[in-house]
Formats: sequence, C-alpha cells, structure tokens
Amino acid sequence: GSWGSESIPVVDVDAAVARMRSARDVLVLGGGRFDIGVTKRRALVVDAIPSAVLERALARFDADGVPGCRAESLLLSSNPDLAPALGLVTRDAGLRMWRAAAALGLIAAPLHLAGFRPDAALVADVSRPT
Repeated sequence: GSWGSESIPVVDVDAAVARMRSARDVLVLGGGRFDIGVTKRRALVVDAIPSAVLERALARFDADGVPGCRAESLLLSSNPDLAPALGLVTRDAGLRMWRAAAALGLIAAPLHLAGFRPDAALVADVSRPT
C-alpha cells in the first residue's frame, strides 16, 4: 500500500521497507507524532463501518502515535499561555510547545513508516559511511 500526509509525499510502503531492509542505504520515515501511552477506548457501534475496517484504522493510529497537528490543537485549548504557530516556528515557540506536551506526559513517538519501525541495527547500517 501507499502512505502519505499533507506534509510528506505519498510513498509505496512495501517498496520503501524492502529497500531499507535489503540495500540498507536509506531511511524513509515519518516523525512529528506524539506517543500518548496506553489509552482506554470506548467502542462505538457503527453499522456503516465494517468492524474489520474500523479495527485496522484504530490499530494504525495506535502504531504511529497522535499527529502533532492534532496534539497541538489540544495543547492550545488546554494552555492559554500557548499561541498557534503560523508560518515558521521559532526555537522559543517550539520549546514552549514541547514543555507543555511534556508536562502532560506526551513523548515523541518512534520514527516510523506506516507501522514499520526500524531497529537499531538498520539505523546504524544506514549511518555508516560507505
């Protein structure tokens, strides 16, 4: 399948993972998400969405964390000292947002590509000069 968002191009996940595992010369990963830890979920019965589709969507969301843009809106609504980021983000604004997230127990989610997470050996292999 393919994977992408508004901030990165669409990527053929299977081809990217195969390349990372075989050639070990490039990392194709996403970031900018928060790991919110284990959460409790209340199941909603929705007849229009097959349960297999719903479960797959929820599993993917958990695997990659909460997108930073969604976390930002929650942080802004809970902390009047924060201001929305418009345009380039300054170092100070980024640090204020990070500290607010950390105060709530949010941490950076691991780098990933649609659920694929590279192990330390892959990262080390890619970072070695050839």
